[in-house]
Order: sequence, then C-alpha cells, then structure tokens
Amino acid sequence: MLRTRSPLVIAIVPALLLACGGAGKPAAQAAAAAPAAPAVPAAIARAAPPPAKAVVAQGEPAKSLPNRPVTAAPVPQPAPITGERAEAIVWDLPETRAWADAIAKRSRGAAHATTMVLPEDPETIEGKRYWSVNFYETQPDHIHRWQTFMVRLDGKEILVETDTGDHLSLQDWRVKQQPLARAGDAKPK
Repeated sequence: MLRTRSPLVIAIVPALLLACGGAGKPAAQAAAAAPAAPAVPAAIARAAPPPAKAVVAQGEPAKSLPNRPVTAAPVPQPAPITGERAEAIVWDLPETRAWADAIAKRSRGAAHATTMVLPEDPETIEGKRYWSVNFYETQPDHIHRWQTFMVRLDGKEILVETDTGDHLSLQDWRVKQQPLARAGDAKPK
C-alpha cells in the first residue's frame, strides 16, 4: 500500500488505476470503486518545463542550460559625493594639511587656510563629472588662491588644475610640482 501526503501522488494514482483498468479489475468496476481524484493544485499543474537539451559537438562535454534566460544583475553605482565630502577629501591630502599649518605658523595666526567649492555644481572634464574645490589662504585684507582640485563625483580620482588651466593627475602633480615644498612659500605678514 502506498502511503503519502503528497497532493500530486494522491491526485495521479487513482487516475492511473482508472487508465490501467483498476489493477486487474474491469474499467467500470475500477471507476466505481476508486475514490474521486482530488483536484491537482494549480502550482503543480503549472510546473516549469524540463530544462532544454544542450546541443553538443562531438568530443565536447555536455553542458546544462538554465530553464530561463540568465540576466546579469546591474552593477550598483556608488552614490555621488557631495561638495562637502569633496572638500573633506581635499583636506585629507598631506599637501593641504602642510600648507594650512605653514600658513598659520608663518602668519602667527593672522591668516588661515580655507577651501570652497566653486562653482556650486559639478563640472565636466573629458566626459567625467568633478567638484571644483579651491584651496585659499585667507589674509585679514585679501584672499589668495593656492590651488584648485577637481574631485570626481565618485571620490576615486583627484585632478589638480595647473596655472595654464590644464589638469594633472594627483600623482603627476606631486612629481612635477613638488607641492609639499610650497609649504615654505607662506610668508609672514
């Protein structure tokens, strides 16, 4: 005797017995003796089709194909950084910290370093968007711009604007311009 709680088996076995003549009984007797088959649940009736067969060239191993097309998950894009975050990235550079210390020391506290994001919207350089972060020396009677840093919106690249308006990578700028030496350029007033 078959013992199961599976709705599929409960629904199929009586139907098979009827089709086979009731396991040795005439079809009419088997139909009368068999209990009414419960309805097949909709989830089972809509079962997924079997996997597609792979066409294999001679000598190659067979590969299993998925039941449905596989789509790649979209690569999540990092959220763009804010202008304030771009300023913090610039302040984390060893050059700007050294410049700020030198300005304060040489001016005996009369001047200080500051940064400002200008313009207030990101700029596009070679198809990429950047925040323009300006580093200034603020004197009691004037402000002097020392350098402009371009921080990409994902925060993963910094370009440095040269006096001619060109842009150098941070690494090239450090090699070509030796910016840490500029810390000695802050003159006392």
